[in-house]
Amino acid sequence: MLNKLVATALAFASLLAIAPSHAQTDVSVDAGRGLVTLHLPPAFDGLTPLPLILNLHGYSGDGEGQQGYFGLLPQTDAQGLMVAIPDGTQDLSGLRYWNATDGCCDFFGAAPDDSAYLRALIEVIAQAYPTDALRIYVVGYSNGGFMSHRMACDHADQVAAIFSFAGAQWEDVERCLPSEPVSVVQFHGTADFTIPYGGGCIPGLACHPSARTTADTWAALNGCDPQITARLPLLDIVERRPGLDTLRQGFDGCVDSAVELWSSPRTGHVPSFEPAFAAGVVEFLLQHPKAVR
Repeated sequence: MLNKLVATALAFASLLAIAPSHAQTDVSVDAGRGLVTLHLPPAFDGLTPLPLILNLHGYSGDGEGQQGYFGLLPQTDAQGLMVAIPDGTQDLSGLRYWNATDGCCDFFGAAPDDSAYLRALIEVIAQAYPTDALRIYVVGYSNGGFMSHRMACDHADQVAAIFSFAGAQWEDVERCLPSEPVSVVQFHGTADFTIPYGGGCIPGLACHPSARTTADTWAALNGCDPQITARLPLLDIVERRPGLDTLRQGFDGCVDSAVELWSSPRTGHVPSFEPAFAAGVVEFLLQHPKAVR
């Protein structure tokens, strides 16, 4: 299974179509592990606090590749959000990763404290650039999706909402202790054989819960009704899949938050996306700031 994960990661790297350069609005910040690119939107004036997204790559990826894969910049530029694209550390095989949950992906046991690092990165950005403290978000793909769940569990006081594609919650849910509600989208392809939609294990290494269990866990943590009942509009977000390709479900009754499960039939681990994908991600995030304290 680990070999399959590595093979998928390398295939993902070969498929990336990096977005056009936005170097004229990119700056660098450092939270102790070297320079991290922070993209500033055209609306940045140095005075007005803006929302912030951390965009987290998958296993073997990097920030630049992740930025290209999700393609968020046209939407974040239009809506006035800052986007940071950090890199994980390299494991013994030379591949970058995040030490996220018990399911992924510290395969060699180095145990870097990525949770503390990413919190520090948010704080460094907020100190240097005016940041809307009620609109700090984390999005991620695969290993980065697992890490987005970790950030919501560990830093609910800081993170307003997360968007995880092909990630999952802790297998040991007792390790997720958010101090307050966090809005969540769990998006997963039903034909993902790398991080299976129905949950699974990397033999001898780690297991992860299903996409539905991940959503159910967040519904319970956020005080939502226990059953998925909200009927939300279908989405057309996967490239080369004509028509509405993704089922969008949600929970009623959540406390100061929303929890949604996006399920895409016949979609694997590394699909290409329509521009509507990025629009849907940014729309959900902006609709779910922290409650005013």
